[in-house]
Amino acid sequence: MIEARKSVLFQRVFRLYNRRLLQKHFASVRAAGLDHVRYLDPHLPVVCIGNHSCWWDGLIELFFAREVFDCDPYLIMEEQQLVRYPFFRWLGAFR
Repeated sequence: MIEARKSVLFQRVFRLYNRRLLQKHFASVRAAGLDHVRYLDPHLPVVCIGNHSCWWDGLIELFFAREVFDCDPYLIMEEQQLVRYPFFRWLGAFR
């Protein structure tokens, strides 16, 4: 198992980078059904699963977790990819 090693500084920098990256490549990011999520108990964990049809999925989910829901997300990632891109551990990725 590869554990997450969150870095507050890296998360802050990546948050700005991710926001600008999405603004550059997308006119908008939209989601349906967010009203239902807002009524969940904020003290309970929530698992969000995307179909991961493209590499943008993870960045968009991270954007929603931080910008819309203001939560502290963790990400499960394929071990081979986490070894290849270890900086994702600083964002909360683990395997």
